[in-house]
Order: sequence, then C-alpha cells, then structure tokens
Amino acid sequence: CNKAIYLALGVLPDGTRDILGIWIESTEGAKFWMKVLK
Repeated sequence: CNKAIYLALGVLPDGTRDILGIWIESTEGAKFWMKVLK
C-alpha cells in the first residue's frame, strides 16, 4: 500500500524553521493541497 507523506515547513526571516503540519494521504495531488490551504 503506497502512501504520500506531506510536510509543511515555515521559515522565518531569521532562519528559524517551524513544522506547520505533517499529513499522510493515500493519494498525491493538487486536491490535497487545496484542502490544506483552506
């Protein structure tokens, strides 16, 4: 069973990184990102 793992990472002007979210989905594609960005 193949899964896609998505990681959203934010980077501040000082270089500090922050994980905004981690998702595991059964499919890849733009529909997933539209759901995340809402």
